[in-house]
Amino acid sequence: MKCSPPASTSCNVDHVTPNRNKAAGLATSAIYREDGLLYQASFESPEFLEFLGVE
Repeated sequence: MKCSPPASTSCNVDHVTPNRNKAAGLATSAIYREDGLLYQASFESPEFLEFLGVE
């Protein structure tokens, strides 16, 4: 996606990461499998799908 000339300066600004960092300390999600095993790592990690048994 290309930016139009008037908006070009705002296209390189990352608004997501600062907000994600702020929210990280507000709540802790917990994922448990049916067998009671707790997942304690990033949901963006490839191990998350392995934990869920998704191929």
